[in-house]
Amino acid sequence: MAVGEDILVDASALGAAPKGLLEGKKGLVLLRKGQVAHARIMADPSLQFKSSQMSMRERRGAILRSAVHGVSVPMTFCKSFLFLVCLASFAAIESVSAQEEPHAPLEVGDVLESIELQDLDGALRSLPARGADCKLTAVCFFGVGCPISKLYAPKLEALAKEFTPRGVQFLGVDSNRQDDIEDIRKFAERGGLGFPLIRDEGNRLADRLGAIRCTEVFVVDSKGRLRFHGAVDDQYTLESGMAAGKGKAHPEKLFLHDALAALLEGRTPPVETTVAPGCHIGRFERSDPHARVTFYRDVEPILQRRCQDCHRPGEIGPFPLLTWEDAAGWGKMIAEVVAERRMPPWQADPNFGHWANDRSLRPQEKQTLLDWVAAGMPAGNVADRPHPRSFAKGWRMGKPDVVLTMPEPFTVPADGQIPYHHVLIDPGFKEDRWVSGIEIRPGAREVVHHIMLFLIDLEHLDPEKWYEEFDGGKNGYFALMVPGEAPSVFPDGMAKRIPAGHQIIMTIHYQPVGRATTDQSRIGLRFAKRPPKYEVFTEAACQDDLLVVPPHAKRRIFSSFRFERDTMILSFTPHMHYRGRAFEYEAHYPSEVHLEGPIRLDGLRADVRPRFSFDEKTGILRGMGHISRAVLEMLLERVDSERDKEALHRLQAASRSEVLLRVSNYDFGWQNTYTLAEPKLMPKGTLLVCFGDFDNTTENPWLTKEMAGRQVRWGLQSTDEMMIGYFDEYFPDGSRTPQRARRR
Repeated sequence: MAVGEDILVDASALGAAPKGLLEGKKGLVLLRKGQVAHARIMADPSLQFKSSQMSMRERRGAILRSAVHGVSVPMTFCKSFLFLVCLASFAAIESVSAQEEPHAPLEVGDVLESIELQDLDGALRSLPARGADCKLTAVCFFGVGCPISKLYAPKLEALAKEFTPRGVQFLGVDSNRQDDIEDIRKFAERGGLGFPLIRDEGNRLADRLGAIRCTEVFVVDSKGRLRFHGAVDDQYTLESGMAAGKGKAHPEKLFLHDALAALLEGRTPPVETTVAPGCHIGRFERSDPHARVTFYRDVEPILQRRCQDCHRPGEIGPFPLLTWEDAAGWGKMIAEVVAERRMPPWQADPNFGHWANDRSLRPQEKQTLLDWVAAGMPAGNVADRPHPRSFAKGWRMGKPDVVLTMPEPFTVPADGQIPYHHVLIDPGFKEDRWVSGIEIRPGAREVVHHIMLFLIDLEHLDPEKWYEEFDGGKNGYFALMVPGEAPSVFPDGMAKRIPAGHQIIMTIHYQPVGRATTDQSRIGLRFAKRPPKYEVFTEAACQDDLLVVPPHAKRRIFSSFRFERDTMILSFTPHMHYRGRAFEYEAHYPSEVHLEGPIRLDGLRADVRPRFSFDEKTGILRGMGHISRAVLEMLLERVDSERDKEALHRLQAASRSEVLLRVSNYDFGWQNTYTLAEPKLMPKGTLLVCFGDFDNTTENPWLTKEMAGRQVRWGLQSTDEMMIGYFDEYFPDGSRTPQRARRR
């Protein structure tokens, strides 16, 4: 067919090479008006340029989408923009074709061929640097959406201020296809970067150096010889099972600092090469034209189901995943975190329990994402695109009925350990209010680790001593916000109650991120339309007295909670700190038999004795949980008659224990609530036992050697420990009194 106007086309979509293709350019080609292409070139009106009102980023995105889909790009802009269009087109072509002639990654000692790049201010930057006053150049890769890049930005600026006067040139380089100049400028402003920044179009410099991740640093001397390559320091990690950008309280090895200091003194760096954390650089990839998996048909529906609640503007995800451009730029990173089960953040063992809020990928979904990335992340036919999801603006649970805001903003300092910040908020309720949905929104997500809400009656409690009453949340809370958690929305007919006249204590745990940051968090409340049938309470199986983990040791600690009446469980929220590595909830159900004679329970093993009780008046022996063969033998030795021994065999047959939730890779950075698909009955007398595994050794990537070298006990700070198994409950008899006599 004849082309009606100038268009960008994927060469793989052309049935034959039409005359006039750009010489030497493969992957993307420019067809001129009147040329003939023997192929169906799909057009999507939504991707057409609409007017000059489009931003530069939107125009460039449209060009790139056109390149993938074969969509026509009307050349109706002014000459200056036509020039920019051509540059963008050639940059896209260059980036795709560049893969055909890859550069071997530089190793320490290799010489970098001379290259010139233009920084964001228009100045040319040469590598190796020219001028006698420049002894070394630190090429620091970063990415706008990479969470570890954000954490390292203030560190790099501090190093630049220290070493620039000594003859070290710092260059920041962004090679991500998904980041534009406007994005980079905003990133630099937020991170306080004052050294020159470069937009590495087509990954020219990244390919020359062999950069893979956004936080890699390459130090080149004045002759172009690579002298250091690796991480800034050892504070952060992307270890499997850990939240992105989380790590030790402070670095122990200052790789870049020590390398620069050594080189300026004429010495070899103590460490010349390290592995850098950070996200994969978002390169252009040539897609397989025959790929069976495409974005619009296969991948986007998965992202909508599993990712977009968090990965959209204003939410906790560090970058959006709403479009093909978004996902393609993060393709390699998506493949990595999916393969290692870091994302979506869901640590529940699939062998136990069924969950209403299960975010984990099904095996086929996982394979689809991996196949798509392996195929070069093809877009496919835009006609296959699912209808975009709609989200309530600002609030994930929908518009709240009431929004409560911290009366005053709080400034989190750049560093140091910050005591818990307590804020008293008076909602002004003159009558009881039933709350069916609660969402806590941090004002500055990067510094808010978690927020707990408690209710307080100032008429009966000294506000200066309220914390003694709630004791760090050992007995539950009104609401909780932890990293990655969804709002609390209760099923129909259920709600939590705020009694008339009660005020809300907001307890906030802040963590510095290297720069002063201001937070003013908010609470959104959605009210039930009528008084509920069931009141929801949050209880806790807590262990504080016996929570002791020695230096350089691993320990399993338990806590328990006995149900005093029939109870329905809605959800579980395990809580530990840095040393927590696994958590488990077990239910030990009650069973009983009648004995004709007495039974001697004294002398049973210490872990067995608490599970049994005997009423001498009624002859009832009660047990909790599964009775193993070994325990049965202990009991049989303590009765005399054959009839009582038969009764003990019946007791064993009726005994039952159940694993309710197992989190084998607990992550302090992602503390999930696990909501049951159906409420779970805990009969009266059931013992809920929680087990927490703690690792106080240097094998734990959260710990420094100093932290692993000290004994740890219960405490409020993350460097201390907690062992709490929270759970939401209600009572099938409609009772509105919690199981423990305490204030809410």
